[in-house]
Amino acid sequence: MSNIIEIQGLSKSFHGKTVLNNINLVIPQNGLFGIVGLNGAGKTTTIKCLLNLMPEYEGAILIDGKTTKEAKNRSGIAYMPERFSPNANITGYEYIKTYAKIYNSPFEKENLKTKECSKGTIQKIGILACIYVNVRVVILDEPTSGLDILARKNLKKALVKHSKEKTIIFSSHILSDIEELAQSIAVIAHGDLIFKGTPFDFIKQNNAQSIEEAFIFSSCSSKV
Repeated sequence: MSNIIEIQGLSKSFHGKTVLNNINLVIPQNGLFGIVGLNGAGKTTTIKCLLNLMPEYEGAILIDGKTTKEAKNRSGIAYMPERFSPNANITGYEYIKTYAKIYNSPFEKENLKTKECSKGTIQKIGILACIYVNVRVVILDEPTSGLDILARKNLKKALVKHSKEKTIIFSSHILSDIEELAQSIAVIAHGDLIFKGTPFDFIKQNNAQSIEEAFIFSSCSSKV
């Protein structure tokens, strides 16, 4: 299987404090890739560096062998942040239509204004905009946040379906979702990459019964 993203020696500091320490990681083309870590571990910082939203970092990030520091090389990436808040006065359709136009992708109409939507519905609008447009890489930061049980179930079906032709990178605090969906994962603790591989191997490496148990053991014991 070929790789679509390569992170080489990624380090990032804020005010003299290291938040990412020499991260080296490859992400395969197509499939679901999970990023796991506690709050403040470096998950979102890694994503923002990949998107060049935090351009001042050490190391290199490549997509198809080309630096992501150049905007044209990031044109095949769609992103939804954890705190997704579109213009409150536009409809879901208007948001997705605008987003899809950038990627030359059509979408069906929905008239409900986003200010009238629940948090979960707004979250779904952002996710739909990302996974249905014509891109090769989709990055979702905490996509299941605010979704009810049925919406989470439908989202997981959609992610599996679209991961056959896209690379979908997602972070989540719901480790059962990571275990169920991701073919490969990266575990970050205290700014260090402490594991990369399959969820099964992560569980086995930590002599655990579940990914949650493995994560608690590995992240708490990585630095004391």
